[in-house]
Parts: sequence; C-alpha cells; structure tokens
Amino acid sequence: MSVRLGTLHFMPFASRSYVERFGAPKTMKELADHRLLGHTGYLIDKGAWASWMNEAPAQLTSLLTNQSGPLAACVKRGVGISLLPTYIAATDPDLVPLDLGSHFPLAIFMSFQRASAKKWPVRATIDFLKDAVFYKKAMPWFADEFEAPKAAWPALLDAHTRAGEAGKSAPVVESAAA
Repeated sequence: MSVRLGTLHFMPFASRSYVERFGAPKTMKELADHRLLGHTGYLIDKGAWASWMNEAPAQLTSLLTNQSGPLAACVKRGVGISLLPTYIAATDPDLVPLDLGSHFPLAIFMSFQRASAKKWPVRATIDFLKDAVFYKKAMPWFADEFEAPKAAWPALLDAHTRAGEAGKSAPVVESAAA
C-alpha cells in the first residue's frame, strides 16, 4: 500500500546575512546575478536552475551536492540561494524565503505491506507519521496546496511539538491565512 502523507513545497531561500550583503532578488530573472546552490535531486525531478528560471540568462550552480543537510547549512552560512522546502521557515528564522512567484511541489508517500499494517509496531509508526509528523491540519507547510511561509509558522511548530510531548492533540490551523 502507498499512502500520501503530504507535500513538500520548494522555493528559493537565502540567509539574512546573504540578503544584507548581496540583496534579495525580486524576480526570477534577477537570480542570474546571485550565487545559486543546488541539489542533485532537483536536477532529476525538476531540472537545473537555468530551466527553472525560463527567460533569465543561464546561471551555473556555484555548489551542487547530493545531501540536503550540507545544502541547508551552506544557505544558512550565506554561501548562496537554494531551493529548500517551505517548512524550513518554521525551523530556522535566519533563513529567508524569497517569494519570486515560483515554487514546486513534491509529494511525500509512505509505502507498506497491507499485512504488516496489522502489526501494532507498524500501525503505531503509520499513525505517528500521519497524525504527528505530517499532520497537515496543524502544519500548513505539508498541505497539498502551496502556502507561502508565514511569521506565525515557528509558533505553530512549537505548539504542535509541545502538544505532542504532553500527549495531547495538536492545535489545528483554522485557515491557510494563519
């Protein structure tokens, strides 16, 4: 069986220090004047930055890696701009989302054998992933519809985490505007 848990939405991010030093691009075309960092997975799923930027002049990627941790660390250190999942705005206030009018979604699935789901450890893991880790009603960054990062997201994540630690239900986001 395969169950969709949610969606990761990727958009450009830079660190506050990078934006202070080099400015923030306002359009996709302006990205050509910045240091772009990439992940090999993006090449497979969506193509290189150049194909993503349409009419903008082609720009070579300054850094290409196959690991998301070092990529996010490079963005945080001010090395350049990269596509990162929007949930990063809920976890690190130093990373600035750059809303240039483009983003891309990537569905998150879990797969398991139907018979295995009847075993309590597997069922507990499935329920934990659905009801805690990827609980879209409390964490809008995993919703199927794109929502640009909001200033309230760190507080939502904190409330969800504290509720889970206390064994309570996570607070539910009333609307996409929350």
